[in-house]
Amino acid sequence: MEAFLKRKNDVSCSGSLPKKPKKEVCPHAERCYRKNPHHFKEFDHPHLNDFIKMGDNLKIPDDMPQAASLYKEQIEILKPILKTSSKNSLAEGSDDLT
Repeated sequence: MEAFLKRKNDVSCSGSLPKKPKKEVCPHAERCYRKNPHHFKEFDHPHLNDFIKMGDNLKIPDDMPQAASLYKEQIEILKPILKTSSKNSLAEGSDDLT
C-alpha cells in the first residue's frame, strides 16, 4: 500500500501539468471533404496544418486527392479555429502559473 501512495505522491509532485488530449486524426485524412467548423474542432488534419505552416508560399501538390480549391476553403475555415485554440491553451497555462 505504501508503494501506491508513494507513486501517487511522485506523480503529483512532478510539477508537470496534465496535457490536453490530442484530437483524433480525421478518418478521411487527405481525402477529407468536410467544411463544417465543428468537424475541424473535433478532428485533426495534419496535412492542412502543414499547408498553413507554408504561409504565403502555399503550394498544394497536384497529386492530392481533392481539388486545391477545397483545401484552400478548409484552410480558411481552420485558421481561426487554430488561433482560438492556441489562445485558450495559453490562457489555461497562465492560470496555472500564478
